[in-house]
Amino acid sequence: MTTTTRLPARAAAPDLAPERRSKSPGSAWVNSYAAYFAAASPTDGLILVFASVIGFTPSAVAAVDGVGSLGSVLGLMVMGKVADRFGAARWLIMSLFLATAAVILSFTQATSAMALVGLALLWGVVFQAPSPTSSVVITRVFMPSQWSDQQVRLSTANSIGIACGLGLSVLWLGTATHRWGDATALRMLFLIMASIAAMASIAAFVWLPRGGRQAERGEARLHADHAPESAAHARARKSPPYNDRLKSMLIVALVMYVGVGMLGTILPIYLTQYLGARSYVAVAGTLASMLAVSLPLPLIGRAMAHLPSLRLFVAAVFLRGGLMLLIPCMALLLPLGVAPLAVVCIMAGIGVCSAATTASISTRLVNLAPTGRKGGASGQYSALQFTALACGSFLGGFVAQHYGFFPAFGVAAGWLMFSSILALRF
Repeated sequence: MTTTTRLPARAAAPDLAPERRSKSPGSAWVNSYAAYFAAASPTDGLILVFASVIGFTPSAVAAVDGVGSLGSVLGLMVMGKVADRFGAARWLIMSLFLATAAVILSFTQATSAMALVGLALLWGVVFQAPSPTSSVVITRVFMPSQWSDQQVRLSTANSIGIACGLGLSVLWLGTATHRWGDATALRMLFLIMASIAAMASIAAFVWLPRGGRQAERGEARLHADHAPESAAHARARKSPPYNDRLKSMLIVALVMYVGVGMLGTILPIYLTQYLGARSYVAVAGTLASMLAVSLPLPLIGRAMAHLPSLRLFVAAVFLRGGLMLLIPCMALLLPLGVAPLAVVCIMAGIGVCSAATTASISTRLVNLAPTGRKGGASGQYSALQFTALACGSFLGGFVAQHYGFFPAFGVAAGWLMFSSILALRF
């Protein structure tokens, strides 16, 4: 999960000249990122399903998930600096897409837990690595007045790409598992996703615009017209980095994402090994959760205009924990043939709560971070998020391995409910 740092809309400079605006690059470049995330985002969820299907213990699956999250922290830290250094270089983005395709292809040959953990580390690095480059493309190729529009186009294209990738995964697994079995069908799906990632590299060569001087002139004009604001940013950099309220919010987020990491690790194992669900059911749960995150965002945005973000956060996190407690109850209340479908529906409800949580915490992050440090605060929040997810993965695997799935879900829900109470305390 990455954040894109842009200057405020009020600081945007007008287009320099009509003739330059007419020569501005189009928006076809977003299709290359959409193709990339159509392959990469489903693969990120398929890895845990694959580890569960081939019989890995909860501790081994937790190691795969946790190491992958730590690799994402490394990838974001390194690629942020590399993207700033090389800019919107087409060769760099193509190389990242091809590296992702190579790692996805390697999963088709993974058989041991050690090999899968090693590949998960590489995957964590390459999966998030292209994310910082998209903001560099926007800020170095397009005029400042076009940044917001291009960001919206990119987010929309990425969402469509992810939905298409997950839908393809469900359709493929729904048909192929009955003929070749879950493990073989997943290996073949990895091959399909690697091909899509490789095609995204070709699309980057065709559609990505070259970094032009036009954006550099726009940035120079922008900073020249807003010198007092730059001075304010310089003074903010000399001020204390974070206030107490922001520190408290980061602590609450750390506690919350530990519980989220636990759920993300134990849920595919619970579905495939305990409930006996096929792999496409687990992927369908991911698709339902993703759609539930995206669809209610406009309604949540309107609700936030009347409801304080803290109250929305507390209510969404507490409800999310309550829904987690319902998941293990499905095995007790429903037949095994119906229980996985009920879990998928619960995952959709968790997705709605996740959308509210993300929107509210993002709003508080922007409001609480000091001027001139909002980008740094967002970057540290992302690193903290992946670190907490890794800790939750290891904890969830340990509890599920030694005490069972029911205590694991209870502990995960407890972490979330505790974070909501902690938010009220702070």
